[in-house]
Amino acid sequence: MARRKKEFVMSKDDLCYEEPIDEICFTDYVPPSKDAVASFCFTDEAKEEVQPMTKINFTPHSLEDNRHKPQPNGITPPIDGEFFEVRRSYSFRKSTLIKLNQIKGTSPDFNIYMNTIIDSAICFYYDHVMKKV
Repeated sequence: MARRKKEFVMSKDDLCYEEPIDEICFTDYVPPSKDAVASFCFTDEAKEEVQPMTKINFTPHSLEDNRHKPQPNGITPPIDGEFFEVRRSYSFRKSTLIKLNQIKGTSPDFNIYMNTIIDSAICFYYDHVMKKV
C-alpha cells in the first residue's frame, strides 16, 4: 500500500517562505570586452547639442466595415452557386469534432471552411442512403 504524503503546512508566522528551487544566477556586472561598440555613463555631460526630433503625424488606417457587405470576410463561399443562408446550432461529440478537424487538416485546401466539409459529408451520405433504397 502506498504511503500518503503529508500535507504541507506553513507556519502562520513565516511570511517569507520560499520553496527550494534550483538557482540560476544573473549578475548586473558584464565584464568588458575588446569588441564594445560604445560605452557611456549617465553622469557625463553631452559633448554636442542634441537636435530636436521632427514629429511624424501618423494617421491610422480606417477599419473596413464588413457589416453591410453582401459577403464579408469569414463567410463560407457558395457551393454550386448556393449560399449558406440558414443557420442552425448542433451539438457534436468530442470524437466527431476530432474527426472533422483531421479531415480539415488533411485537406489540400488549407483555407477550407468547416461548413464546406460538413455540407459535402451530408451530401455524400444523402446520396449513399438514397441509392440504397
